[in-house]
Amino acid sequence: MAPSAPADVPNLPGPEPVQTLTGHESGVLALSWTQNGQYIMTASQDKSVRLWNPSSGKHIKKFAGCHNQEVNDIRIAADNSKFVSCGSDKLIFLWDVTSAQVIRKLTGHDRKVNALAFGPKEDVLLSASHDKTVKIWDMRTRSRAPIQTLSDAVDSILCLITHKDAIITGSVDGGLRHYDLRKGQMVTDQLLQPIGSIAVSEDGQCLLVSTLDSNIRLLEREDGSELATYSGHSNRRVKVRSSLDPSDSFVASGSEDGTLHFWELVEATPLRRTKSHEAALLCLAFHEETLVTAAADGVIKVWRQRLQNTAAFDSMLADLTTRMEKHFQSNPEFVIADLDVSQNKLTLDQFQSLFLLLGTAGVRVMRFRMFGCATLTDEALKVISEYLRGLGADWAPSEMHLSDCAITAEGFGEFCKALEETNLFPRPVAPSATTGYPLYLRMENNYIDEAVIREKVDAGLIQPFTKVGGARTVSIQGPKVNLLVKVLNSTYGQRTGPPPAPENAPPPKQVWDQNQQQSQAWSPQAAWMWQKGKGKGWGGCGWTPGMTGGRPPLAAALAGIAALAAPAGQSPVPMPAAPLRPRATMVQSSAPSAQTWQPGQRGQRGQESSWQSGSWQGGSSNSSSSWSGSGSWSNGSWGGNGGWWSNEASGWKDNSSWQSSSGTGNSWQKEEWPKKTPQQGEHKPVARQSNAIASSDRSRTPTARIIAPPTAVKKAETVPHPWEVHHSSEYQLDYYWNSETGESIWEKPEKW
Repeated sequence: MAPSAPADVPNLPGPEPVQTLTGHESGVLALSWTQNGQYIMTASQDKSVRLWNPSSGKHIKKFAGCHNQEVNDIRIAADNSKFVSCGSDKLIFLWDVTSAQVIRKLTGHDRKVNALAFGPKEDVLLSASHDKTVKIWDMRTRSRAPIQTLSDAVDSILCLITHKDAIITGSVDGGLRHYDLRKGQMVTDQLLQPIGSIAVSEDGQCLLVSTLDSNIRLLEREDGSELATYSGHSNRRVKVRSSLDPSDSFVASGSEDGTLHFWELVEATPLRRTKSHEAALLCLAFHEETLVTAAADGVIKVWRQRLQNTAAFDSMLADLTTRMEKHFQSNPEFVIADLDVSQNKLTLDQFQSLFLLLGTAGVRVMRFRMFGCATLTDEALKVISEYLRGLGADWAPSEMHLSDCAITAEGFGEFCKALEETNLFPRPVAPSATTGYPLYLRMENNYIDEAVIREKVDAGLIQPFTKVGGARTVSIQGPKVNLLVKVLNSTYGQRTGPPPAPENAPPPKQVWDQNQQQSQAWSPQAAWMWQKGKGKGWGGCGWTPGMTGGRPPLAAALAGIAALAAPAGQSPVPMPAAPLRPRATMVQSSAPSAQTWQPGQRGQRGQESSWQSGSWQGGSSNSSSSWSGSGSWSNGSWGGNGGWWSNEASGWKDNSSWQSSSGTGNSWQKEEWPKKTPQQGEHKPVARQSNAIASSDRSRTPTARIIAPPTAVKKAETVPHPWEVHHSSEYQLDYYWNSETGESIWEKPEKW
């Protein structure tokens, strides 16, 4: 049944982007956030992958030279050190992020590769292709062959996701296929339209499915029933991705006309339609309250939510307090790498509440982003000044972004006085060092008398610098502030006259704030972002708790590969030593679960799988999950009698799937998809009736659900005597055993 409607209108991203990223020479076909939320990667028709800092708008790195056609999808490893890409050249590459070098090349698909997904522990990679197959690759070994091929689709597979113990694919034949690895069973929901995008809800109970008939459907995973349909956008020619926001309160989607659409989740009512791009808006992705969109002309835009009311701020503050309390139970140090309340109209009471919490709790905030706050007046800056007076030297911030606010000479003077009275800055570069880092400060577009600023510069408190020259370290007795200016020995970028009322304040300009320590280069160990604190109505508060010292737990919660416990009754034939694999750290995540809506009057579901003791354990069973080789993965085969579909070609033409007609970003022309209808005498699968809502428009309602064992393709290998092929249930790999010498090896012998 459909969930109950939320009481409040969802807090949507702002109507204007906060950053616009350019650099791709053609359309962006996929984008992905890093696990810590500090960076995004984009895959393009221009045959490259690029790395960006969405907060500063800075382009970090370009990965190119391997794909010779467009890059269709990317997936980033949980530890941010590697990523995989796939393209229309039929190739899959595993990249090292730091060196921008390819580590591994995977070949085996006969047509272009459309989508990628990691298994739950990233020890397997799944790829979906135009050749109608899904291939599964073991990422722990150097084997070039896939360990499994699923061939149930009748036409090109456009999208693919994994969730716990399930693989879900969407194809041009309209089949939404669910592979249950525990049961060894495949269930098909036939939507009768090409499926271009699949997303799973935060609670894992629903799927958001985009089809190329300009409809998006919310489906119940358990029985395939349709809960809601969202329409109004244009999606008939190309693959356009849709997404649920992290709190499962609204739906977002691009459109072929460049508009960005939002719908309320439950009632499917349109919330807003924004002309966001000049070309087709092809992909989008959320991280907490930040949304990134990308279009067919290569332009990428960043959007952020706003704190629209007092309740949203109170929720943010309560959530921050809860996280701090939880963290202090195990670690006395709490560091917020990035506290971002920019472009929000906080009241003076709210500024006081926030800084009182930070000051009394003993929290270090490395970077404050408060630019564009029309309510950050002299009185609010005095609150911040008192906060600075109460800090110890070890808790001094590194950066403060206060541009485009309502500060005058009075508040600026009080702020400078607080800096003069304390020894927070310069922060020593090392213990007992004679040089240090001044406070990185931005204050342009305020209402400060420039003569007052020049006075502090002449007194040696402030040192102006430009982006070209860069901020400098100083003597420990030197300037306390590095103030960013546009041109040295010129003005300080202040407005004249008194600040206007908040409702009459000019819109803030985009701020291209380059983080001097982190934006210049990619770092897999960069400060992490809490990943589970979603959907609290934070507005623009993208705070980033991090820890000094070792690697934080949440950054590594899903990272790496760990050996699985061997099941009982293992083959007596000795196995080789464990396959070579990267070093990894498995840490159980203790983050609180996100608040999500609950479907009304649903039966209780079994426990979901969870991370326990560094391995993937099923919550409802003591045995290892199907990812580890028990159950349906026995001997690399699904078993069963194959799929229910006949081998006849589907109603979709294999060579008519969406492609660009040229290498340019706006060349998205294609014939409209025909509507598939069952033909007389066509083979009809045996089906279980689902609870799909009846409708005269069959293109908007799933048909009966098909349950079948999946079809697996795996060639039997014959080897000459004395070699034998055996299978490791522990590692889900075949290995070779010499019955005469007793030798066991993973790789196929070069000479028999």
